[in-house]
Amino acid sequence: MRRVLLRRTVAAVAAVVVTLPLGARPVQAFDFTAIIGAAKAAYELYKEYKEGDSLDEATTKIIDTINEAKTAILAQVDRLATAQAKSCARSAIIDFNDIENFNQTTLQAYARDTTACVTLIDSLLEVVTEKASADQLGFTLNTVGPLALTARAHAGFSTSSLLGQVIDSNNTVLSTLKPTCSTAIKGLNGIPQNGAVYTWETRCTAYDGKTVSTSKRIAYPPTTNPFDVPGTTNIVMGHTSHAQATAVLPVLRATPA
Repeated sequence: MRRVLLRRTVAAVAAVVVTLPLGARPVQAFDFTAIIGAAKAAYELYKEYKEGDSLDEATTKIIDTINEAKTAILAQVDRLATAQAKSCARSAIIDFNDIENFNQTTLQAYARDTTACVTLIDSLLEVVTEKASADQLGFTLNTVGPLALTARAHAGFSTSSLLGQVIDSNNTVLSTLKPTCSTAIKGLNGIPQNGAVYTWETRCTAYDGKTVSTSKRIAYPPTTNPFDVPGTTNIVMGHTSHAQATAVLPVLRATPA
């Protein structure tokens, strides 16, 4: 009896295998980790303002956050295929550095321009057919998004509609870039046998062909779901704006309108 019990409580051993298509180079020629971190930090600072912190203090910290990652951010923006989106995003990033010096007229114009940039990116996400293009738009969305929200707050404009727009756009990024995933029990011949240990594999492929397989060695029958689609998705999409959307959406959803 003790022997059977030991077999049924075999610890799950996780394994991760990453493969790239033959001859493939990394999709992103910029520091996507810095861009994802900057976007999340900027949204968090804006959220803190909405929860009662000083807008001026939040703005100064957002400027610092963007400046720390500016080289990577501008390198990513330069990969946009749409000239209008590239232009409005670069202007938003460059001008935000001086937002604290804007007079009211300039501030309101900047708030409208950055809002228009977000809505342009959203409209492009809805119609773009190439996932690589959607990926770049997703990154840019979350660079301009916190700048537009902050600018509207300074200008005295409402922010709830834009916040909702940014959330919806990030959901579009998630659905558009969703990887293809499959699950399988390795080593199974016929009917699973009680107490037998199998390899439970989850395999996900990103739009660029990058594939990640994760697996666990677990005895049958498992007591919890042995497949890990969410975790495998996070790994295979970690170099894309899908990962950025995954990171910022909880912050956005928790931000007061």
